[in-house]
Amino acid sequence: MTTLADILNAVCDETGIGRPTQYFGSTDPTARQLVALAQTEGQDLARRARWENLIRETTHTVLATEDQGAIATIAPGFRSFISQTQWNRSRQWPLEGPDTPQIWQTRKATVNTSIFNAFRLRGGHLFINSPTAGETVAFEYNSKYFCESAAGTDQTAWAADTDVPLLDDFLMKLGLIWRFKHKKGLDYGEDFRLYEERVAEAVAQDGGATVLNMADPPAYAPMIGVPEGSWDL
Repeated sequence: MTTLADILNAVCDETGIGRPTQYFGSTDPTARQLVALAQTEGQDLARRARWENLIRETTHTVLATEDQGAIATIAPGFRSFISQTQWNRSRQWPLEGPDTPQIWQTRKATVNTSIFNAFRLRGGHLFINSPTAGETVAFEYNSKYFCESAAGTDQTAWAADTDVPLLDDFLMKLGLIWRFKHKKGLDYGEDFRLYEERVAEAVAQDGGATVLNMADPPAYAPMIGVPEGSWDL
């Protein structure tokens, strides 16, 4: 299992600098700089795509009030929603949204005829209109987690030499090499080109891709089977 220390040691070897004896807790300027660059690389790479390894699912028991609470509590590590994954599992129907402020205020000011609940984010809180307490809603989301502890706890930042990346360690190594050279005023053009090329390849291959069929209904629509036959209209 590749650790942060393994990645940073590889960067030292490829850039020709001596390996520090440790990184976290070290007073060595190079070690401290490499840790700082590793934080930047992890956070930036996590934002580059909807990496399948960073996708999380959460379920939430609906409260009686529109304000369901902090999204960071409902969906730990939340970065953004994955569209069309929001469902009321108790009623087996999708949630409408996320609403824009304009649509939400229109719902509030007019008679809402939709049978579906709608949702939005505001002030870091999840809001659901016309909520029924006790029902279960669920959705998938992109998380900020790009590493985990040796014990397997998700983390949004490196915290120890023994932490493990949740993203491709090879990409992280390439990212750290060009970032280190850039900070040192060295030529990093070719290293950056290779990094961007490999990231693009990884994004294209990550999680696979579904077959597109222009005749299909939306992926979130319930499937209804109708027997073949002649039907009066």
